[in-house]
Amino acid sequence: MSRRSTLALLPALALVAGCVVTGRLDPAGGARLTIDMRLVSVIHFDAMKAGLQSDYVTLKNATMTPKKWATFEIECSDVQKLATAPVFAHTNVSLIDAGKGAQSLAVRLANIAPQRFSEATYRYSGGNLKISLELPGDVMRSNGSSTAARTVTWTFPLGNVSTLDHLDLLATFGPKTGAS
Repeated sequence: MSRRSTLALLPALALVAGCVVTGRLDPAGGARLTIDMRLVSVIHFDAMKAGLQSDYVTLKNATMTPKKWATFEIECSDVQKLATAPVFAHTNVSLIDAGKGAQSLAVRLANIAPQRFSEATYRYSGGNLKISLELPGDVMRSNGSSTAARTVTWTFPLGNVSTLDHLDLLATFGPKTGAS
């Protein structure tokens, strides 16, 4: 598989490959994310590392186990520029003033190749897409699966996600705080 065709697959892999994303949005709008996912092949590791970087997104660390579970740690100074990294090219992130010091985070994850996974692929990939973000204020409302103080978590079965053309993640959080 050529580097170009591998890079073209990365957005779909990032969206539906049994991924767990944890992260923190800072009060200035920057983010630090950790992405844990099972790769289909070891050949995807270097392509993912390259695809997770841009002028605005920095890959801080990347590791992979012999069973192809990979962990990528990234930072970006402006989460709204996450789409400048090739893996996130089909991701739109917005921070919107929600009034009285609150902000709304809106993330649209596009799946450019919706398809039903086989049961074997579903099991191999880990079964779920889980995204958990700590926000710089208490969560006031969200479409997440759960919230706790400043953290919102979205969990989706891959069997459902793989067939969707996009996912929308929404959270409104209280006034920015400087505390960690």
